[in-house]
Amino acid sequence: MTRPLESALSVTGIEHLVSGGDRVIDVGASTGLFTLYLAHVVGPAGRVTSIEGIPENFDILAESVGGIGNVELIHCDISDRDDFSFEIPVHLHENTRAAGAVTPRGIKLGTRKLDSLSSGASFIRVDAEGRELECLRGAQGIIEQSRPSWLIELWGDIGQDGSGAHEVVRFMERFGYRAHTFDGTYFRPRTSGSALDCYFLAPAHQAALERQSRFHI
Repeated sequence: MTRPLESALSVTGIEHLVSGGDRVIDVGASTGLFTLYLAHVVGPAGRVTSIEGIPENFDILAESVGGIGNVELIHCDISDRDDFSFEIPVHLHENTRAAGAVTPRGIKLGTRKLDSLSSGASFIRVDAEGRELECLRGAQGIIEQSRPSWLIELWGDIGQDGSGAHEVVRFMERFGYRAHTFDGTYFRPRTSGSALDCYFLAPAHQAALERQSRFHI
């Protein structure tokens, strides 16, 4: 698990990837802390699409950021297909109000592909609770057309075969992306170890960061 200071430092890398007027997406927005931060960074001319599936979290999210003019809220979960339902175990979310059906095994939620919800973005942040790969599979159109930079919360060692983190790295490499961490000053390539907050950058992002003297091999 990344220590709090490391996580806070890594998040500040967003300011070197996102500019005023950008369109960005926050997947798994929870109660809105990242959405608020992104709304500030993109400014009034930008747009934040904030997506959250858990009903209780979405209620808080709507109260926190619903009145901000550059934020669009979407209540669903993100996966690699539209209108597919999966179940959240009730014992993990005892205080959750169900948006869909309550079954003996949990709360059934619908999902959407990112490609179905957005025509593109310059930056996407993902906290999908272990379903990062499904999220990315449903965003291949955005990846190919918009080439956004990504900040993805990963689970496991990115260098360990079979781990969820490693599968995400392999998937993104197919599209020319490489995994990086941000130490508060530089973006650095990451090929092993647990990296809770991991940036995925294409060659164009790396070139831009090199011009800012923010990239270090």
